[in-house]
Amino acid sequence: MALDDTDRRRFFLAAIVSLLALPALWWANRDDGSAGPNVATAGVEIAGDTASTASPASPADTDTTIGESRLPPVQTVRGSDPVFLDGPAPNAVGVSEIAVPATSATEAVMAQATYRSSVVDAATCLTKTLQPGRTVTIVNLDNNREATCQLRLGPATQVDDLVVHTDLFIELADLTDAPIPVEIRP
Repeated sequence: MALDDTDRRRFFLAAIVSLLALPALWWANRDDGSAGPNVATAGVEIAGDTASTASPASPADTDTTIGESRLPPVQTVRGSDPVFLDGPAPNAVGVSEIAVPATSATEAVMAQATYRSSVVDAATCLTKTLQPGRTVTIVNLDNNREATCQLRLGPATQVDDLVVHTDLFIELADLTDAPIPVEIRP
């Protein structure tokens, strides 16, 4: 690819700008031997710090040279904790008690539930894996809504864990969310 005169001028100008900009950036960002900002420049006193920011030691310390600035002295109150650290002292003896809910007497079953309007009754759930005839509570694990229905034996062609009537499913979730993860409790 051959460069025409305009491209050569642009390339030459970009090279000159780069040759001038890179040393200028290096010079502006060079390390001049002083550390970056620290807590002393912000006027914060640290416990055990040997430097004092309360008052200068002699009148010669108050003189400023060109390029330097002195911060005004900072007065701190020692011995008082910040507000967010205040609070009751922890109990040094014993074991902390944690509240844990009691386990249910019967085991809950995790399943996927969907809906069909062809289910006979709104209070009926079709299942293939659970014992039919029992009344169960279905809890949507996504939003913690619950509904009650009676289990019936589903058809042999049913592939879902649990099929409920459309009206019952609306109590648990939006129809567009089907299938939903549920917990079946006796």
